[in-house]
Amino acid sequence: MDLLRRVTLGRLSEIFGKKFVQSDVILRALRYSKKSEELLKTSDKEIVEALEAFADGVNQYIEVNKNKLPMEFTLLGYKPEPWEPVHSLNLIGYMAWDLKAGWSEFLLEDIRKLVDSAKFSELIPDVNLYKSYVFPEYNLSDAVSGSLLSTAKNLENLGVDVFDASNNWAVSAKKSATGKPLLANDMHLGLNAPGIWYQIHQVVKGKLNVTGLLLPGQPLIICGHNEQHCLGNDQHLWWI
Repeated sequence: MDLLRRVTLGRLSEIFGKKFVQSDVILRALRYSKKSEELLKTSDKEIVEALEAFADGVNQYIEVNKNKLPMEFTLLGYKPEPWEPVHSLNLIGYMAWDLKAGWSEFLLEDIRKLVDSAKFSELIPDVNLYKSYVFPEYNLSDAVSGSLLSTAKNLENLGVDVFDASNNWAVSAKKSATGKPLLANDMHLGLNAPGIWYQIHQVVKGKLNVTGLLLPGQPLIICGHNEQHCLGNDQHLWWI
């Protein structure tokens, strides 16, 4: 939680040294906190209260356990600062940055201005080769698939993301062994250490009993299930 918070605040260099200054400068330029403060002002009362209650719980834990914090704090020589609701909202901006597929188009446009059309076309797969977006099994020839993979590798070497996509799929109750419908949700994000997802079982007696995944630093699950329903998140679509 504290590392993710420091990422969004542009404060990694305070604990890791000068080599993180440049990344801090970029992240501060994104002004996560300013945008989160504006969002907090317009959020529903119920959301604000949940964020405040979560922050209170985190800070109580820090105070109670101030002499037995995780060893990372001892090794790096600092203690966590109090948590604020805005820190939880900052993580939304961080996830948006992690999913910044639009930057690929800007990069390709800059490249297009610098090289001739023939060279630029080598970076882009020839979509005329494909008659359908859904390929029947074994429909791709070795030559075509090899060309596609080679082009993808060229783009990756330039720092352009390819083949990134979350997905969801469902199985009808008629086809499952349990007689219940199945929902699978596969959310694709960048690889991080520590990992971006945290699995919890959240119980509020008489109100809430859910299991699922959330971002460390946020109070509610993003995908998961309760006793009756399950939900998956794929970009701007919700699958329930």
